[in-house]
Amino acid sequence: MGIKELINKSYYGTQGYISSVEDLEVLEIYINTNAKVINEYKNVIVATNFSSYDEGLQERNAELWHKYFPNAIMLDSPVNRGHNHGYCDLENLLVEYCIDNDIEWLCKSANDTLLTEDIWDLPLPDEEFDCYYQLQFNQETIHMYKLDGDEMKNDWSNIQGAFYFIKTSKVTSWHSHEFLDSTYEHLKTIDGYDMQHGKIWEVIPEFECELLIAACIERNKLSKHYMYDGELYFNLWKLVYEKGVNDPSHKNIMIQGICHLHFLEHEIAAIKLSPPKPKEMQLNITKPVKGTFHIN
Repeated sequence: MGIKELINKSYYGTQGYISSVEDLEVLEIYINTNAKVINEYKNVIVATNFSSYDEGLQERNAELWHKYFPNAIMLDSPVNRGHNHGYCDLENLLVEYCIDNDIEWLCKSANDTLLTEDIWDLPLPDEEFDCYYQLQFNQETIHMYKLDGDEMKNDWSNIQGAFYFIKTSKVTSWHSHEFLDSTYEHLKTIDGYDMQHGKIWEVIPEFECELLIAACIERNKLSKHYMYDGELYFNLWKLVYEKGVNDPSHKNIMIQGICHLHFLEHEIAAIKLSPPKPKEMQLNITKPVKGTFHIN
């Protein structure tokens, strides 16, 4: 099965945080850039939380998405519980909507994910899996656990949340509401903890969004496949190892048309397959886009 076939039968589910009209202006840059790829999905589902629910941001957000995708399904979170809990709340909105509406496949994305048509050349195996994902790792991880490329690919369980596919027809539930509610109430009791931007893993070690996603995949018994197998994986691992990349989520690294473009003012490093010389790493630097962007 090719990536385009998988996209054609999936709903594109994106999540994000909107704090201002300026955020919406930057969001339109992403939407406009991604439109050609997103139009290949069956439909679009947008899950959003907001800094304020009294400034018309919800209406403006819906107008923006419907300008490009008239049938887009809007799911607005009734509350904003900060970066970490808010992230999981929005993922639950997306996955639970798919479960409740018998949607077979969800491509879980984020508002600051950039997609180009290079994605059509992303190879997938003939065998169908229930989940297609990206790994999260950095140079420190490689040194700390003394992992070579093959060990990292086969044994590492940190799954990135910015872009992955799951067969939602095989999912019964996603993040535990009980766990989210109990940990959120616990944070309220910690003196001086920043409920919006605090580093939750420092006070609740088991609360790392990437590990929570991996646990959801395991609990639902989803078979999984790492999307950047072979040449792309080797080039990414080599870039992280040799260039000292410390960001485990690989922000601003475009990998065969998929990029978590979180820092618009920074440059983009691009890795993609090169048919004439498939064993060489293709590292291209493009001009950055000016602006700022925030996401929960």
